[in-house]
Amino acid sequence: MAASPPTSDSAPADPPPRPSSASNHHANDDPEADSENDNDEDNEDDDPEPNLKYSRLTGDLPTLLLTDAISAATCTDKFLLLGTYSGHVHVVDYSGTIIQSLSHHRSSVSAVCIDSTQEFVASAGEDGRVIIAGLFANDVRPFEFRRPIKCLALDPEYAKTSRFVAGGHAGEVAMFERRWTGPRKSVLDTVEGSVLAVAWRAALVAYVTEVGFGLYDVRGARIVCKSHVPFFDERPDMFRPHLVWKSDEVVVVGWQKVVQIVEVKPAMVLGMGYNASITIQATVEPVIGGIQPFQTNYLILGVWDPNDPSSHSHGNPTSSESDTDDQPTLRTPETLLLDPSTPLSPLLARDLLSIRNHDRYPPTAFSMLHVPDDPAADSMYLLVSPKDVITVRPRDVNDRIEWMLERGRYEEAVALSADATQSKNGLVKPEFRLVELGQRVLGELVDAGEVQRAAGLCGVVLGKSHELWERWVALFLEVEAIDAILDVVPVHNPVLDHTLYEVILAHALSTDFAVFRRLIDTWPTDIYTVPTVLTALEDTLTDFPTDRDLLHASVKLYAHEKLAYKQVCSLMALDDFSSAVSLLDSHAPITSPLIRQRGIEWLALCDRHYASDLTRMLQSHAIHLLVSRTHLVDPVDAAHALAANRKYLFVYLYALYTRDAHMGAAGGNAAAAHQLHGDLLDLIAEYRPASLLEFLKRSVYYPLDRALALTEKKGMLREMVYVLGRMGDHKRALVIMMDRMDDIEMAIEYAKQQQDHDLWDDLLEFAVHKPKYWAPLFKSTNLSIDPIRLIRRVPRGAQIPGLKDLLTSIVRDFTTQVEVRGQARNVLRHDVIQFMSATMRKARGGVPVDHLSRCVACGLQVGRVPKANVSVEVGTGAVAHVGGCPAIVPTVPTVGMQVREGSVGVSAAGVTASVASLWRGGGTG
Repeated sequence: MAASPPTSDSAPADPPPRPSSASNHHANDDPEADSENDNDEDNEDDDPEPNLKYSRLTGDLPTLLLTDAISAATCTDKFLLLGTYSGHVHVVDYSGTIIQSLSHHRSSVSAVCIDSTQEFVASAGEDGRVIIAGLFANDVRPFEFRRPIKCLALDPEYAKTSRFVAGGHAGEVAMFERRWTGPRKSVLDTVEGSVLAVAWRAALVAYVTEVGFGLYDVRGARIVCKSHVPFFDERPDMFRPHLVWKSDEVVVVGWQKVVQIVEVKPAMVLGMGYNASITIQATVEPVIGGIQPFQTNYLILGVWDPNDPSSHSHGNPTSSESDTDDQPTLRTPETLLLDPSTPLSPLLARDLLSIRNHDRYPPTAFSMLHVPDDPAADSMYLLVSPKDVITVRPRDVNDRIEWMLERGRYEEAVALSADATQSKNGLVKPEFRLVELGQRVLGELVDAGEVQRAAGLCGVVLGKSHELWERWVALFLEVEAIDAILDVVPVHNPVLDHTLYEVILAHALSTDFAVFRRLIDTWPTDIYTVPTVLTALEDTLTDFPTDRDLLHASVKLYAHEKLAYKQVCSLMALDDFSSAVSLLDSHAPITSPLIRQRGIEWLALCDRHYASDLTRMLQSHAIHLLVSRTHLVDPVDAAHALAANRKYLFVYLYALYTRDAHMGAAGGNAAAAHQLHGDLLDLIAEYRPASLLEFLKRSVYYPLDRALALTEKKGMLREMVYVLGRMGDHKRALVIMMDRMDDIEMAIEYAKQQQDHDLWDDLLEFAVHKPKYWAPLFKSTNLSIDPIRLIRRVPRGAQIPGLKDLLTSIVRDFTTQVEVRGQARNVLRHDVIQFMSATMRKARGGVPVDHLSRCVACGLQVGRVPKANVSVEVGTGAVAHVGGCPAIVPTVPTVGMQVREGSVGVSAAGVTASVASLWRGGGTG
């Protein structure tokens, strides 16, 4: 039932309602928890973003509601229809202006409705009257009933049918149709108790009674279904049922604390009307004061029952009045966003509302309306209470941006603005468009000293605008916030003025070498002037020559400027041996300055790379690169540059010698070769003594006296013997081998190589005094030493171990030699005989010669000179004129032949006769 009329309220108007978020706050929470949530709401940074925005309908309404109160309401896309407790019906636009007022009731208006054409409005009152009036014509149709009417619904096609449905305390759902004979009444259903709500959609009338829900098919004149609603109170008439058609097939019932969604479908069998079923049923807290579809969910106005003790709290700060004592107050109404399809957690969000005098009215005094979708209406909802009308709209992008800005959530605001601006849907206010909003946010952040946050937004805000980027980068430089923009300043599309990049690089070079290196590595070199940056870098390297970040940066810049030598030097300082070798391999001209200026460092780097392994170092590609370019770097100059480090000088010279034993002598610089070989002689003896003998044998440029002194000083006897041999002092060499080395085998071999009988005599002279040398000497007889000479040198009575075997071996060797010589002689004789036989056979055989055969001396065919004697060489068949080559003489023509001057022709018979005469006439053939 409707609430009693209010007294006059002269209190000043309340401020617009400010919703306070209470997401995830459930109705069964205790008041203390509510208080804690209210305290948390003070921290706006933690507020979840609301889904809705609220505003109070003003205009003429505040003045109207000072002396009256709303008892019923409905709306269209153009206006709002309000019934009041004083019996008036007001047509109000959405600015709050009263367009028209109707006064046809003597008491409170319980229901109002409008037809689909928006031409007729209907109202029902507690006085038992139903008034249907035309808005644009003086057409008032009153209907009198004996009992109060609680609900009313016009046929959507009322302008054609003049039908409406009403219900109330009579317990009937009745349809009335105005005809020329008078009103006609049709009872659709008779129920127990009162009819509390009706709603007409197409051919279906939904209604709610004190027992439950019903659905009637007007076209089929039959009841489609009835269902009971589970009650939470024994007085269902104390709660207003809210009946809303979501579509032609879905009707929503919200009553007490229950939400039912009923789905209506045409029957499968034609002519059988409709079938209906409850698809979803959910329970909410608090009492439902109104329900409307909201996108895919449902929006509910939740109010509290003053008769329920759990609906009260102590000192509720959102109450419209201040309580001087600590008396319980009715809890604040709420809006709830419900997803009934998720029964475990259907509540998505809830907002606390500030509604005027909400604690003075029962739950039946509240309702919720949905303004039909229209671009001008902006999906608006209306929360109606006796003293207030609050508009509810989904928060659009502008609301969301403004809410985020108020809470300092700039990143979210800018991101939302960027998405909305990109969509180009025209809903974004000019001040909230990306560029305008973004620059405003950047300015606020920079002024507040939050340059890092500002820099993080630059990419989104400034986009690809060259002018904007240059302006803001310059501003960051001005406030000395360069570090903040290092990672966001664009280097591609757009590319800024090169001066800005150079200033940033200069700052990094003076503050953080690692950052400078990272910028050099990541920035393209065409956006700044490389020589300018390189000059500053080289100045800094003077003070920090070993800093690896600076060296890495210099490598890239030197590469860009094609300064290969400096690039190699930086790689050397970084111990990046592989890269240095590769660069040296591809840039031959840098070898010469590298050796002259940084040779020791280069070889030191090579030494470290190969862990001081000289063998690997000498075989490395790096050393090969150096020694293979003697046309670019003179070996003498290189040796001079490396003279300060003997080890590295050895590596260079030995590698050079290994590649070219002449080391420059082949190019005509023999003096240089002598100098280098002399230096290498000492170095090999120091670092690679095992290779000295090979060097002495291979090289012809080292000074022999220097080599002799060196080998003698170091006690290198084999090498000393070789040098003495080259100097011709064989006897001294022999003495060293016999006395100091005690190596008879080496002495024998040395004597064999020299092929000097005097040297053999010296050898025998030394050896006969040492019996242990006799056996090796006897083994070397025959080919090198005459055994007779050796035996004669042996002193009488000398004891020679194994003499018998040695002599036997000598005799056996001589016997073998004799046999071999005999066999060789026989083989030779056999070969000579065979060769002579073959030669004789060829000499006795004939050699074919005809007139076409040519003289090997003059090249003429023998047939051209008749009666000339020719000789034929046996074996080869070569033909030649005997007694010299005659001049060409024409022959006498034979019969049938024509003689022409300058040519000779003979018949076949003539040729045969001529050849025969040749053979008969003699000749050496």
